[in-house]
Amino acid sequence: MFQQLPKELLDKIFEFLKDDKVTLYSCLLVNRFWCKISVRFLWRNIWDFKSDTSSQIIIILIACLPNYSKYLLHKNGIIISTLKDTLLDYASFCEILSIGNISKMINFYLKEQQSENPDNLNQNENNSNNSNNSNRGYRNNINNRKYKSNNRNKIQMTLKEDIIIQEILKMFMNKGSLKKLTYCLEDRYSDIKIPYDITLTRFYGARDCLKDLTELNCTNDVQPKFFYQLSKVCHNIQSLIIRFQSYYSNNGLKELISSQNCLKYLSVIQWCDDRVEWTGIIPSLLKKHSNNITKLHLYGMYHNTSLSFITNFINLQELDLYFDNGGVDGKTFMELGNVTFKQLQILSFRYGFSSEVFIKFLENNGKNLKEFYFYRYDNSISLAIAKFCLNLKSLFIKIARSDKATLKVILTNCKQLESLKLLCDSLYGSYLKANEVLKIVAKHLPKNFHELKLNELYNVSSLLPEELESFFMIWKNRTPLTFIIESSSKVKEENMEVIEKYKKLGIIKKFENIIKS
Repeated sequence: MFQQLPKELLDKIFEFLKDDKVTLYSCLLVNRFWCKISVRFLWRNIWDFKSDTSSQIIIILIACLPNYSKYLLHKNGIIISTLKDTLLDYASFCEILSIGNISKMINFYLKEQQSENPDNLNQNENNSNNSNNSNRGYRNNINNRKYKSNNRNKIQMTLKEDIIIQEILKMFMNKGSLKKLTYCLEDRYSDIKIPYDITLTRFYGARDCLKDLTELNCTNDVQPKFFYQLSKVCHNIQSLIIRFQSYYSNNGLKELISSQNCLKYLSVIQWCDDRVEWTGIIPSLLKKHSNNITKLHLYGMYHNTSLSFITNFINLQELDLYFDNGGVDGKTFMELGNVTFKQLQILSFRYGFSSEVFIKFLENNGKNLKEFYFYRYDNSISLAIAKFCLNLKSLFIKIARSDKATLKVILTNCKQLESLKLLCDSLYGSYLKANEVLKIVAKHLPKNFHELKLNELYNVSSLLPEELESFFMIWKNRTPLTFIIESSSKVKEENMEVIEKYKKLGIIKKFENIIKS
């Protein structure tokens, strides 16, 4: 007889599986008890936009709406699915809310409805056009009517989108308890316009729904009142990601930042224009959070921006600076050169700094680093890694073929290294070839090393089956290997046969072939 697992144990199992949607969905089908528990984990985050499921999600959310909202939708010509009621209150399980993804899902849902129920006027006009195509004047008149009809349909579509999103957001505020909120106006991959004037706090229950919010991802061109109102309700945001893309006042953002109790992670993204002002938020950060910030990510164009404010974050554990080529001059970065962050463990740098100053930075901070991701080729810095970063466990680096001795020095000196990712060039040979990497790693691998990632720069691989065979044979009696190849094409069939062989022998723990788009 089947013995039911206790709820506490199932909670732990499903928490472990929270990012595995396929397995969680299978758990729904075991029995009613499993369904009631696993559905909460499955619906925590439903906003990964996939066109084949988005309409179904919107249908379920509409079915969860109160009757007065359903009446409002029906009154405005929005067709409601025959799904009248739901067995579970799915909306109350959501802990992550993405206003942008709701907009995209609703847009897809309405377009799907439109294709199933085409406008009769357009049909009649098309039929008339076909039967009178010999009359040019009449045809022009029909075209004008079609143009006006298309515009009218677009306006009606926008009005319907606004009504649905307002009612769904109103429901979330009344039922949920959100942990993460995303509100980004611009989606560079979509022509769908996200509503710019959403006001969540005017909905009943918003204070209770938002009071435990810990993550906010937004763009700076959201209406300032949105940030002002959040600042009155949300005081426990720990993670803040802001994309600066417009010449908007940052006063609302300043107020929101100042109102937080313990902001730990800040990410500032500025891609579109280096004249877009973002430094106005710095005083609010320093006044309230200089001791709290442990993770800082700065991405984009900061040509004349002083980085001296970073030195105030004395408890930094993770620092990621990603500038465009030449984005930060040596003088600007020099302010960081002599600073020591005693708790810094994760470092990521890409472009835009002086090698001399950066080596000085590594001299001061390298001994505590556990992870280092360096996206620019510079052999002097690679040698500095081997000299100052002796406790590294994970490293990404670019090494020229002419500097292969540098990789040997790194592997020899960094004895704690467990994971290595290298850019390989098997076509032109500007960087190490994949087979050269295998030979060097095989001879100089540290004791605890167990993960190798090869990122092929071009759609060419130098690896031969016998080279893979020789490399994997060395791994006997060692910690099983995680082997990852990132390229523009699938691994050759003869190489896959070797990889599968050593997976069965337990020498390869995991293999992944990441196909680059």
